Amino acid sequence: MKDSNEGSTVSRSNTWGRVREIRENLLSYKTVLSEMEDDWQLITQSTAMNLKLDEPLDPKDPLGMRDDEKTSSTPLNAFRYFLDIGLFPPPEILLAIAECFDRYFQAEGQLELEEVFFSRPRKKRIGNNSAQEARDRLYHAFCLSHSFEHLAKSHQLKKAGDDTAVESLGVALESTAEKFLRERGLPDLEVDSFLRGFYRWRQEFESDK
Repeated sequence: MKDSNEGSTVSRSNTWGRVREIRENLLSYKTVLSEMEDDWQLITQSTAMNLKLDEPLDPKDPLGMRDDEKTSSTPLNAFRYFLDIGLFPPPEILLAIAECFDRYFQAEGQLELEEVFFSRPRKKRIGNNSAQEARDRLYHAFCLSHSFEHLAKSHQLKKAGDDTAVESLGVALESTAEKFLRERGLPDLEVDSFLRGFYRWRQEFESDK
């Protein structure tokens, strides 16, 4: 996929490149904010001891919280992820998020939070980043559901000893979509309309790789 650090100057604070710059500054101990690093080290080391980790990869990062892109696509998503699992985010992430809000308030209404936090522009007919994420989750779940449906039918045919049918097996997207929408309480959403959106999304997804 495209580098998540790409983006406008406006949204640069919510990139891993900016987070690494802030981290380097903290670790230089040339700023009063470096005290946040000491506090965070105490918290994470205590958490690691409570979890009884046998072989931490890095004594200064025993929970692997500074893997950056491996953790999440953006610092904001990493911030949410760490809070969700009950961990104190690294100070450079907190400071990067604070920068985003500072930029938003300093703009005095000239910028939207969408512009400040996300490098991806708002897409027509889809909406803001939250709407885009909701759409992505829905279609990713549909892909997974269709794969499971294919595997289940393949297993049934193999069990029946029909290898020829397995080779030619093609599970119709329409039937999977009907079941998928019904199970998620979305029966009013037309299958044709849902699949048209899915095909557009898949095309965009492939082009971003």
